Amino acid sequence: MTNLNPDWVIATFTIVLVIITGVYAFLTFRILRATQRQAGIQADALSAQNRLLHAQILSQRFEMYWKTYAPITDEELEQVALIPEDWMDPKKFEQKYKDDKTALRRYVLLVKLYEYLALMRTMKNLAIPDPLGYKWAELWAISLAVNTEFLEINDWYRPYYPEFSIFVDSFRTEAAATQPGHAGGDVGN
Repeated sequence: MTNLNPDWVIATFTIVLVIITGVYAFLTFRILRATQRQAGIQADALSAQNRLLHAQILSQRFEMYWKTYAPITDEELEQVALIPEDWMDPKKFEQKYKDDKTALRRYVLLVKLYEYLALMRTMKNLAIPDPLGYKWAELWAISLAVNTEFLEINDWYRPYYPEFSIFVDSFRTEAAATQPGHAGGDVGN
């Protein structure tokens, strides 16, 4: 049996440890770079996905805007008559709208406007950019906040659009303070 030189054994183990540490450092560096590249790819993908989402929302926003100008058809009025509680208090339907197609058309138009303005308010709250800006939608809501039918819609749709209904209520209060006794108003079209 030969005696191993302890310095040679220590030197050999040191060289092996240095090589292993170098391989470990090299692999760690490669993993880190791959992770950074993957994070960049994911960030780019998320950014593209957000841009697509914003584009889709803006597309729907413009589509919904143009639908507010579409004439209310007799079929739509029949649907309202079938399930009036989806649109308003059924008692109010029986009293005010059941036999008056013109008033019912106006009411359905105002519902479409209400839902559109609620969407615009939600887009603003979510900081989704609108190329036309949000000021005009707020002014539209303010002008409608003195309209009796619009306020009835606001009260009926409150559970579905709680934040927007609070927004409308704030202008209802202001309108009542500045224009006492005013119960009508233009639709805004």
